[in-house]
Amino acid sequence: MPGEWRLSVGPFMALFCRRRPDSVKSSRRTLFPPTSVMTPPRVVLCILALGSGLLGLSLGVRMALAHAIVVAAQPSAHQTVAQSEFSIEIRFNSRVDVARSRLTLARPDGASVILPLLGSGASDTLTAKAAGLENGHYRLLWQTLSIDGHITHGEIPFEVKR
Repeated sequence: MPGEWRLSVGPFMALFCRRRPDSVKSSRRTLFPPTSVMTPPRVVLCILALGSGLLGLSLGVRMALAHAIVVAAQPSAHQTVAQSEFSIEIRFNSRVDVARSRLTLARPDGASVILPLLGSGASDTLTAKAAGLENGHYRLLWQTLSIDGHITHGEIPFEVKR
């Protein structure tokens, strides 16, 4: 048949494409005949439908993986620090919204202090300064808004021992 392509279509493609049965009649009725006749515009539409579906799936996976996860921290978890004043830096695996992020220092006596964030220039890093720390166990509580719109939070325990 001029202007038509013969293409084998499986059950998955049948969800996206309208098919015309072969001109050859069969005595058996099947839900999905082994071959179908599709015009070139239909083939293009089917390919576009499948491509956009796969693209949507891949973007969905990328968005699911976009939560902010700590990849490096100073001080690191369970580190012993010898100074009473030092810089705090937390680097994430993706960009974070620094304006909607927060660092809180939980002191050994149970009091909490919100640390003002410093401009680090990097969109994946939170930085602050801690000063006047006495000996004891501290927890650095962080909360940030990641690029996928989810708020993530965690804590980094460390010790000051001078």
